[in-house]
Amino acid sequence: MRIGVLIILASAASASSRVLRVCAAGGDYSTAHEAVDAALRLRAGGYSGQLIIELCEGSHAHSTTLVVGREHTSDVADTIIRGAGAGAFLEGGLVVTGWVPSNRSTPTLPLLEADLPAGAESRQLWVNGARATRAHARPEACSGGPVVPSLNCTKPFWGNITETGYNQVVDVSNASATPLSQWLAGTELVYGRGASGATWTEPRCTVASVVPAGDGTTVNIAVEPTCWAQARGKGTQSVTIPSDVENALPLLDERGEWWADFSRRRIYYAPRPGEAAGTLEAVLGTVPAGGSGEALSVTDGARRVRLENLGARYLTWLEPSQPGGFVDLQSGYFRHGPSDNRRPSPQPRSSRLVR
Repeated sequence: MRIGVLIILASAASASSRVLRVCAAGGDYSTAHEAVDAALRLRAGGYSGQLIIELCEGSHAHSTTLVVGREHTSDVADTIIRGAGAGAFLEGGLVVTGWVPSNRSTPTLPLLEADLPAGAESRQLWVNGARATRAHARPEACSGGPVVPSLNCTKPFWGNITETGYNQVVDVSNASATPLSQWLAGTELVYGRGASGATWTEPRCTVASVVPAGDGTTVNIAVEPTCWAQARGKGTQSVTIPSDVENALPLLDERGEWWADFSRRRIYYAPRPGEAAGTLEAVLGTVPAGGSGEALSVTDGARRVRLENLGARYLTWLEPSQPGGFVDLQSGYFRHGPSDNRRPSPQPRSSRLVR
């Protein structure tokens, strides 16, 4: 998902055009959905000329997928959805307020925390207009950088590969480290950067469980089984060891990183230099209702649709967090489910053009 992506073309209204202007103040319609409904009525009434839905410059609150189908379009003239001026954005997002200093802060890394409303869930956070990074660590941290908590940096990063995941030697010499079994379950393993078997793709799988192996020195790391089977069955792109591990509080060790415990409705953030609790403008990405979570979906059968000067921001896509994870393929598809169903990849997720 990209923030602030603008699709920019150039067009002018022809003599036979109908223009439906969308603006909270002074427009023909106050929302894009109202204008799309009006377009449907016009087409149903027999109008087949050029139809322009023009959103006034700036942000337009957006919580439901804007769907444009065959019934909104014409075979003989364009249907144009465009932003005026410097561009218009279909904008989701959940504003997070009430930040306070966290008792989990350290002398070298201050943390802020805040409550979240019930039901909140996201994979993206923006702070003061800039994308924040989910808490993460990389294997190269084992050679000079901050050591990944509880992982033995004298061995391969994830130990031995097994049928269900990994068998890892716990670094018992680091008595101050939080035990691996207490935080690794639920994290997301990222396979990319060319060091994980996936040289040009980036699968993501969730850790299902971490259980002591019974020998006193190792733990068995089980990866969510559907994702693991799919990611390990990609031929020359089958995954080996992860290049990153994301989404755990012990990994929140750099400024600009964040982590949320959505089950306990609490979010944590390491402020960048110059940021403070009282001035933080934080927005969690949200999923538009309807469709498959896109801001805008042009469905199969639609004709002559053009998008101009239009973007989307403060959105998220949650499917990589679900069972099955995200196992991407070439040609813009990803594997979904145990039967290897293949679905279009969502990048960029701010808009999906099917036809």
